Amino acid sequence: MNSYYLDIGKRVIETGDIIEFCDLVQNYIESIQDKEYHFSQQLFKDLFIHACLKGKLDIMKELYRHYIGFSPFDKIGLSPTFSYCRYICKYKEIKDWLEKIEI
Repeated sequence: MNSYYLDIGKRVIETGDIIEFCDLVQNYIESIQDKEYHFSQQLFKDLFIHACLKGKLDIMKELYRHYIGFSPFDKIGLSPTFSYCRYICKYKEIKDWLEKIEI
């Protein structure tokens, strides 16, 4: 199921349509049986990195909003994603935002 949402998510990220992206994430969340686990860590990481590479700050902010809802244990596992994005990012606006967020 994650590969389906990953493929569609990457296509939506490339278009930069934040509304369609939010709808996709909401559809994904509704399809998960265990409501305590809102977002797959692997899916989050892959989509966040893709949005960073494509320079889609609005989508990164939307993903970060979901990151805040992760458990402390999950946040520890995902924190290297932000450092990696700081390293690979080509966009100053995104680098500045990454420096300001709390992880």
